[in-house]
Amino acid sequence: METNTTQAPSLPEPTGDYAVGTTSLYFADREREEIFTEDPNDNRDITAKIWYPSEKVPGATTAPYMSEELSSAFASGAGIPPQDFTKLIQSIPTHSVENAPVAAAESKYPVVFLSHGGGDMPEFNTIRAEELASQGYIVVAINHTYESAVNILPDGRVAPHSPLPDAADNVAARAEDIQFVLDKLEKFNPGNDPTGLFNGKLDLERVGVFGVSTGGVTAAEVLATDPRFKAGANLDGSLPIDTFNASLSQPYLQFNNVAFGTEISSDALYRSDDRIFLNNLQNEGYEATIKGTTHLHYTSDVPFLFPLLRDSGMELGDLAQMLNYFFDPQATIDTYEHENFELIDPNRVTQITNDYLTAFFNQHLNNQDSPLFADSSFPLP
Repeated sequence: METNTTQAPSLPEPTGDYAVGTTSLYFADREREEIFTEDPNDNRDITAKIWYPSEKVPGATTAPYMSEELSSAFASGAGIPPQDFTKLIQSIPTHSVENAPVAAAESKYPVVFLSHGGGDMPEFNTIRAEELASQGYIVVAINHTYESAVNILPDGRVAPHSPLPDAADNVAARAEDIQFVLDKLEKFNPGNDPTGLFNGKLDLERVGVFGVSTGGVTAAEVLATDPRFKAGANLDGSLPIDTFNASLSQPYLQFNNVAFGTEISSDALYRSDDRIFLNNLQNEGYEATIKGTTHLHYTSDVPFLFPLLRDSGMELGDLAQMLNYFFDPQATIDTYEHENFELIDPNRVTQITNDYLTAFFNQHLNNQDSPLFADSSFPLP
């Protein structure tokens, strides 16, 4: 099918002082059995996409939004014509340059891990990762193999979305992925860095973690089990797992959508497991509910990509129902019995979440206080 001519979306430009570089890494955990497959000899293989503060590279071409191999595999898995989808995705400009030199302004940069949602991928969180990188953070976005939409491993294997039946097992495996990668990064600083970019630049005394949906619950699990992580944020994730009985000692930020409640923050988290967790916090905790948001708003790129897909004319396979839901406020009202619901402008929700995440990590990894977290200040209505 021939697609319509559509203009590629303009992803929000990062607002920080740094240019942004990007690279990818592969990690093999030969001591951990791969629980997502039935092969007893299979071990855990994961990849990571990294965004980081870089030097400006005049005249450099920015990185593709997604590689041809990955976009083709994603499309095939979703029932979308791969050639059409790949062409469309390749037209999306990013603000990152592949393998650009790490910025020399600071001797080291804090590291923040990003855990994607279930069936999501690091690439669909490019906007948020580029913003944090421009603010001076090295963002390590894990592709949780078999929990992501798809992953392509260095030997060419395509690992499709095939999560475990038990949600708690998925979260536990994701948390182990993040902790394993941090173990590996701790060996980079002496010179064992396959990219040749980060030797001595990773400040592993200042490490944070955040995620979207299941990735947000993963962030909470990591904080509860590993003191190396100093602060963490959960973007609209809620699952009834043992993590929520924990008494978290690190600062914690939680964002909620309003489709579950009545646009009143105290009602939005009516789910008892979340409330127990928040009540048990032993350090500073913050909860933010953004009017007009659905769950999909928290995967930062989705509200920008969906109009492009909707207007492309291509067959959308498994994404068709999701697109209809996102662009039909009445469907949201009917689904969640929610009256007077009006979808928020994607630029607005992106600004709010990026501002709060940056301020949160600045405060708890860089010791920079922010008025966004002052009790007497409400800068965003």
